[in-house]
Amino acid sequence: MPTETSLQVDRISDQQACYYAHELTRVGAVGEIDRLSATLFDAKVDLNPHQVDAALFAISNPLQKGVILADEVGLGKTIEAGLVLCQKWAERKRRLIIVSPAHIRKQWQSELADKFNLPSIVMDRKIFNQFKREGHINPFDCGKIIVISYGFAARMQDELRATSFDLVVFDEAHKLRNAYQPSRKQGQKLRWAFELRQKLLLTATPLQNSLLELYGLGWMIDEHLFGDKGAFQSRYCRADGDIEGLRHRLSQFCKRTLRKDCEYVRYTKRRAITHPFTQSQAEKNLYADVLAFMQQDESYAFPVKQRQLVEIVVFKALASSPQALAGTLRTMLKRLENLRDGMKKNGGDDYWDELAADEDLDIEDLVDEWDEDEDTNKDTQYVDGRLLAKEVTLLQSLIAQADSITCDSKSNALLAALKTGFAELAKLGAQRKALIFTESRKTQTFLAGFLEKNGYAGKVIQFNGSNNHPQAKAAYEQFKQRYQDTDRFTGSKAVDIRSALIEAFREKGEILLATEAAAEGVNLQFCSFVVNHDMPWNPQRVEQRIGRCHRYGQKFDVVVLNFLNQDNHADQRVHMLLDEKFNLFDGVFGASDHVLGTLENGIDFERRILDILKTCRDAQAIEAAFNRLQSELEDVIQDKMGKAKQQLMEHFDADVHEHLQTQRHDAELALNRIQEKFWKLAQWGLAENAKFDHQRFSLDLLTSPDEKIPSGQHRLISAAKQDKNDTGDHHLLRLSSPLGEWLLETAKMQELPTHELYFDLSSHPKKISMLEPFKGQCGWLRVERLRVQTDTDEDFLLVSGITDDLKSMDVECLERLWDLFALDQGPQTLSDAADTRLCQELEQHRQSILLKHSQGVGKRLQQLQDQLEQWAEDKVEPEKQKLEDLRNQKRQYRRQARSANTIDEQLGSQTQARQTEKRIRKQEEVIAQLQDKLDDKLDEMFDKLKTSSQQKATPQTVLTVKWKIV
Repeated sequence: MPTETSLQVDRISDQQACYYAHELTRVGAVGEIDRLSATLFDAKVDLNPHQVDAALFAISNPLQKGVILADEVGLGKTIEAGLVLCQKWAERKRRLIIVSPAHIRKQWQSELADKFNLPSIVMDRKIFNQFKREGHINPFDCGKIIVISYGFAARMQDELRATSFDLVVFDEAHKLRNAYQPSRKQGQKLRWAFELRQKLLLTATPLQNSLLELYGLGWMIDEHLFGDKGAFQSRYCRADGDIEGLRHRLSQFCKRTLRKDCEYVRYTKRRAITHPFTQSQAEKNLYADVLAFMQQDESYAFPVKQRQLVEIVVFKALASSPQALAGTLRTMLKRLENLRDGMKKNGGDDYWDELAADEDLDIEDLVDEWDEDEDTNKDTQYVDGRLLAKEVTLLQSLIAQADSITCDSKSNALLAALKTGFAELAKLGAQRKALIFTESRKTQTFLAGFLEKNGYAGKVIQFNGSNNHPQAKAAYEQFKQRYQDTDRFTGSKAVDIRSALIEAFREKGEILLATEAAAEGVNLQFCSFVVNHDMPWNPQRVEQRIGRCHRYGQKFDVVVLNFLNQDNHADQRVHMLLDEKFNLFDGVFGASDHVLGTLENGIDFERRILDILKTCRDAQAIEAAFNRLQSELEDVIQDKMGKAKQQLMEHFDADVHEHLQTQRHDAELALNRIQEKFWKLAQWGLAENAKFDHQRFSLDLLTSPDEKIPSGQHRLISAAKQDKNDTGDHHLLRLSSPLGEWLLETAKMQELPTHELYFDLSSHPKKISMLEPFKGQCGWLRVERLRVQTDTDEDFLLVSGITDDLKSMDVECLERLWDLFALDQGPQTLSDAADTRLCQELEQHRQSILLKHSQGVGKRLQQLQDQLEQWAEDKVEPEKQKLEDLRNQKRQYRRQARSANTIDEQLGSQTQARQTEKRIRKQEEVIAQLQDKLDDKLDEMFDKLKTSSQQKATPQTVLTVKWKIV
């Protein structure tokens, strides 16, 4: 391909452009890589075959109500789900929703925008109500992908059930593995809300402590995956349970890839540094006084029904800095003063929002995690004036104490810690950059000034939830000036400020001071030093922080530095548990999926720590309480189901590696074909509008063909992905970008009368042996687009051709013909004989396609039929077991009668045997009646499946040409 730039390029013919556009936009066959190829091309992600394999599995049977993607930690389940969402979006199925833990909603939004160019909105109480005020009848149907927390989704169950979602994605779906239990209210609500919808469950821990957890996840997807809980237990949970049978059933709706299967994925290690420090006497006194304040039985600062929420906020501030604590206490004081002055009878939503804002926390996240009632802002109507006045005075005293500590011991220790960490980075050859996490904006502001004065002037970047500080505004203006005419600039100020601050850190900063906001949706592979200035108690949050740097694409081992308060025994024990039991700071992957999964099994780690800190008044009590907690953790973490997990959840096929490599090879071939065709299409459509750089696969759009398309630099996304030095100062040319969509639509909408094309085989750079025999010959070809609608839509591009003497041509030869440069020789008249012959060829081709398609639908139907028949067998199994038990009783009574020592004993046993025989006949009737009901139910469900799978074919002639190979 030439490397010079020019306005004039060799153009493909109009007919070729039309053919390419149809090929690039057709919806491929279910289960084949072609169905995903356009999505893979448009996605800004590295191609990993296990992710392609998982995405294909997720869309392999549209008749299913859902699947589970259960790859081990670190293998990119988010990417797999993103590919599925992107494919749905491309198929115009755009009512999509992601249900996730509250603290990773923004991460989802960022990943969807950055990697898949998909619009999304984080929907919470405020946004929902705002949409309602603006006139939206259903805010959940707003034309964007909805990202919502588990808690808010459960509270909005009625509205969600009324929305016809095309796909529901559950992230961290192990939260739902016990949802079948009536006591699990949130899971029950979510199951009802999305019962009718297709679902995609993401979890690294589908099985933790009981096989019934698999029953629970299956129940969330479809009640017809397994029968009754009792039947499941009887069949699979006994010592001699049918594990192999369960494995077979799981394989139909659960896909799991292990790290050992992915030899092509390389991760660096983590290196932990612990930095101890000692508090001043003033700090120790402040801690003790605040703890005593929190241990009061009666307090207006801690509303009864949300006491734990406020307590966790205070503890986070206390552990962060005196500045953070003072800010939180001032918010609490303001509440008490309002109560005193009669301005408010309760704290109201403002109180919780202000507390959360002080610490840069998400109030919905706190409510979700701590499982509080939404309407819990009520205090008693009566206010004791003396008690309130006493509490106001106490708060004022505590604020004065905190204000008097102008520089705390941990901040001083940070300077030495940075020196140690940067020395470690120098040994590794990594960049001198550190990501420092704190849970408070006020701590962040203080540390920024402190570091600027102590050797890091001009090298500190602040990143938080609001990003409204002067530095952020300046970074935004620079970013806007640099990228305003590129895709890097989204137009969303909040998103662009985040990008601007990250770029400032990458290009000139040494320290990124971040609150929890940077633990979501921020990728910092260029940084390999993480400092936990404030340590969260939740291991999943710690893992998420480290994961900003320690992720796919990181070139160096990641140094993780943690502060250890030598004067606080509780802090030491928390660090020990996170380090030794959860293994967060060392190794290749940190906490395993198995260990993190224990957090959803009755051990509420954060709540237990809060309880210890509140109630234990001396080191001995703290030690005893942590010993009990550690003992419980060890009992839960101990892998009692290791063998069962291995049998159920691991690959045993010897060719798994070969399969994944084949998947990669096929995907790369498909992407290369798309790149070649799309680039030729761009040259065809923009020859008069743009200057092309064929070496970089970029173009300078001098005049825009449409007002929606920005002029300036555009670069093919596949080239940008492969170029590690790509600066991003351009628009990405995607199939789904405005320019890409214009090119595709323009090419497809052409009116193309029959013309003659000369196909130049002699000048083609590669030898195409199959076309050599046709050199110098002429003939005809026709292209037809065949849309087949059944349980889903599929498109086929049929190419049929003949020679001038009406002989058939091989389809592969005709498809290769389109790769040649073609010169339009003008109109031609198609003879009736040639037209008839082409129609015959197309009809044969069409029938072959429809037969193959019908066989594919038949396989999908058979899979569902087998699944439903297994469900029916599950339903009748408990009754059959009762029958078998009765028969055993009858045999036992007869044996007793034969061995009886007296006539009375003999007659008694015979009587019991006859009575049991009657019960047997009744049970046989019960089984027969149940079987009849199930057969009727199965017939009804099969009829519905068959109706949804009726084949409807719609052919459309695309073009006809006379060909000549020269």
